Amino acid sequence: MQAVSEKCVTRNEQAYLTMRRMIATGQMVPGKWLKKLDLAEEMNMSPTPVVEALRRLQHEGLVEVEARVGVRVRSFTVEEVRELYIMREMLECAVARECALKFEPYQVMRFHQLAVQLDELNQRWSDPDLAETFSQDALSEEEVTFHLGLAHEAGLALIAKELERLAVLKTTCRLILLPGPTMSVSHETIMDAIAAGDPEEAEQAMRHHVQGIREKVVPLLRERFGDGPILWNDQQL
Repeated sequence: MQAVSEKCVTRNEQAYLTMRRMIATGQMVPGKWLKKLDLAEEMNMSPTPVVEALRRLQHEGLVEVEARVGVRVRSFTVEEVRELYIMREMLECAVARECALKFEPYQVMRFHQLAVQLDELNQRWSDPDLAETFSQDALSEEEVTFHLGLAHEAGLALIAKELERLAVLKTTCRLILLPGPTMSVSHETIMDAIAAGDPEEAEQAMRHHVQGIREKVVPLLRERFGDGPILWNDQQL
């Protein structure tokens, strides 16, 4: 009986983590209706873990339930996106400070390489000639690896979990804004500040990075959608 229980918990966690990552990276786009049986078949499991995962995702605000209709990936209003960027700024600045205080040379080297790759992908996303054919999944995966990786490496597991939830806003913006805005401060610049071991400099670099994106993205979204919900193909995301 105990073995069955442990197996059930493991499957529940597997379903939850898989679906959470799919939302964060845009494989499940905002507004997508989620069918329990289809998800269970896709993940090769029974519907029970899927139902439990959906409950957890609803509690985190990543999916929403519409009575007598179903469950779908949650969308955001423009004002909610602005607020989420403010939350992200606070959390990521704390991560940058901790990294500057704790990182060893091998960690700096590894994340510097990730930063360079991520900056190259962002440049392609903001290039009008490349954005339409660019793989959004690749950029989303690299950003999740970099930003969540920094938090985990700094020993900030709770912040990492919250940042993964906030990652859905990046996906929403990328689906709408093609080409995307250029970065004010690159990821490589953030890593240079962390490598210097100066927590104030690292925090400032991260703040300018997130603020710069927010100050470009939010006006573009507001110009298109006002203060209402962000729309996708003339329907609510």
